[in-house]
Amino acid sequence: MLEPIVRSRKIVRDIALAPGRTVAMVVAVAVGGVAVGSSLGAYAVLSREIQRSYLETVPASATLQLEERTTASLVEAVRNPPGVAEADARATILAQVD
Repeated sequence: MLEPIVRSRKIVRDIALAPGRTVAMVVAVAVGGVAVGSSLGAYAVLSREIQRSYLETVPASATLQLEERTTASLVEAVRNPPGVAEADARATILAQVD
């Protein structure tokens, strides 16, 4: 292992012999640091906002899939039990894109 005084002399000599390479290295490290910081910042914002936006849509806590068409009386029967805040009938289409 190099002693501190020898190491510092070597660093100064390397910088003096190749200043362009040293500047390129410093710029590359700085750009890399900015890229990592930007990615982490975007991840922090997106993870918070995606969850908040999803919860604002009031997602269903249960979904029932029925083979036959629903009637208004069936929807009313589902709405009536205690603890059911809201119930509605929706049509869904299953599709696949190749």
